[in-house]
Amino acid sequence: MASAQNIRAGGAHVELWVNDRMTAGLRRASMSLRRFGRLSEDVSRRLLRAGTMMALPIAAAGRQFAIFEHQMAEVSTMLDVPSKHMERFSKEIISMSIQFGKGTDELSKGLYNILSATIDASKAIEVLAVSSKAAVAGLTDTATAASTIAGVLNAYGLSAAHAEDVSDILFTTVKRGQTTFAQLSGFIGKVTSIAATAGVEFHELGAAIALVTRAGIPTEVALTGIRQALAKMVKPAHQ
Repeated sequence: MASAQNIRAGGAHVELWVNDRMTAGLRRASMSLRRFGRLSEDVSRRLLRAGTMMALPIAAAGRQFAIFEHQMAEVSTMLDVPSKHMERFSKEIISMSIQFGKGTDELSKGLYNILSATIDASKAIEVLAVSSKAAVAGLTDTATAASTIAGVLNAYGLSAAHAEDVSDILFTTVKRGQTTFAQLSGFIGKVTSIAATAGVEFHELGAAIALVTRAGIPTEVALTGIRQALAKMVKPAHQ
């Protein structure tokens, strides 16, 4: 009897021990599964983030390319035969953007201004390069510098080869006078045509502007006064 009781007690002990081991094993397995689940979720999130991060530059590049295409499409409207020049224009604008640290939007506007000023398409990139240098040195934008330089070239009937000379005279005027490149750009168009008609060379006009502004007269007032004086030379009063 005692022996049977011992056997039952021993069996119960073994059963409890087995159950405990099984419970512990299941608990460990359950914990491992939860850890694996969390790890899987973490890996999935990381992959999703990585995929998103990889996709962002591609999407941004696509948008930038579309914007650049639109910019160049506007430039092409200034050309009689766009196919003859647009490939070169696109390559040069990208190259200049890197070289001068200017955006393609600014450079394309500059090129548009140059072409709209009837500068020959074959020479337009030359003028744009000079304008970009002028913009960097004169603390202005390329479109403004291009419009100013092209305007002077047209007023004096000069070829695109003189773009750098015009840029140099503008900077000498700024250096010798009391004005800025941006101020000259805003108002010099009022006086260049009449100065050319009066036979006043551009470097002489620059010297006059420098002299008058150095006396403390604002750029706009100085250029208006010079224009009036030149008008009297071109068409003198009866007196």
